[in-house]
Amino acid sequence: MLRETQRAFVYFSLHGLTVDGIIVKRVLPEEVTDVYFQEWRASQAKVLAEIEAYFAPVKVKRVPLFTHEMLGRERLQELARSL
Repeated sequence: MLRETQRAFVYFSLHGLTVDGIIVKRVLPEEVTDVYFQEWRASQAKVLAEIEAYFAPVKVKRVPLFTHEMLGRERLQELARSL
């Protein structure tokens, strides 16, 4: 998904469109400390660092991995609050 976002970012720039922000979704929350997720957390940290470096100085916002799907008004409001 990162490569597709990078390509879109470049295409937007080539056509004079400005990107004001990047939203990264499904970020493993800090309170998840189970050893089962250790490799996932390390992999995600590496990609998040790449995102921050590539898109700088564009603001990058992170949305946590929720325990449920973001469907319906109430869930979308929860998503908006997390941003």
